[in-house]
This record gives sequence, structure tokens and C-alpha cells, in this order.
Amino acid sequence: MLTVMNEAEELALAEAWLDQLDPDTVEGRGTEHFHRIRQAVRSGDRDRLTREISLAREAGDSWAMVGCALGISGRAAQSQFG
Repeated sequence: MLTVMNEAEELALAEAWLDQLDPDTVEGRGTEHFHRIRQAVRSGDRDRLTREISLAREAGDSWAMVGCALGISGRAAQSQFG
């Protein structure tokens, strides 16, 4: 079962992560897989969710991104789906 962070925890983690980014060195990535994972979560279809995560990983998306889409840490996402 997926565990959802509370909003304050999620915001604190996001802020800390954003603060450490250097805009001059970070390359942007598309958000297609993020949104597809979110849609799969909302659908409640575990097989679809697993497929979307696999496609995101094959495309080079990080476990951190997958975790963010799931509302959990990247490490937890990797543990559950890796």
C-alpha cells in the first residue's frame, strides 16, 4: 500500500530540493511520465501504474521523480517498484 506524505512534509522536502538546484547546470526534462504515473495512481489500476513506472524508468526518469509522482520518497518508490 502506498503511503502519502502530509502536505507540510512534502513541501519541506520539495523546498530543500529546489534550494540545492543550480539553474545554470540543471537540464529540464519533460513531465509526460510524471503525469502518466499520477493518472495511473488516480485510476487505482496497479498493473497500469507498474507499466507507467517502467516506461518512465526506461526513458531515464529518476526514482526521485517517480517517488514525487507517487507522493513518497524515491527510495520508497524503488523499494516498492524497482
